[in-house]
Amino acid sequence: MIKFISGTQTYYIPLPQGNKLKSSYPLEITQSEDNWVIWCPYFEEYGYGKTFDEALNDLGQSLVDLKKSLRRHDNLGDNLQVILQRLNENITKKWRITRYIAKKERQINRVEAI
Repeated sequence: MIKFISGTQTYYIPLPQGNKLKSSYPLEITQSEDNWVIWCPYFEEYGYGKTFDEALNDLGQSLVDLKKSLRRHDNLGDNLQVILQRLNENITKKWRITRYIAKKERQINRVEAI
């Protein structure tokens, strides 16, 4: 028997491989006796797992895999082009953010030194 847990909740989706999402997203969460299913309507992607955390991590991995897969194709339909655009706009590499912060800190230190 499938039990609907919490309707739509907003969560941060953890991503693997040095990637980061720019914000949190509304997720639809369903729990059965043995599994969790998390649906992210914004990216039209699912995550599955035996626990909530496993399903959330699976969703994050699925988003990264989907972005890689869609970037390989030149002739995407309109719907997939929208999804790829959303993924490109919202998934960043952690090193870029770290490099940006370090640059801003150096600029602040120069101003303080003057």
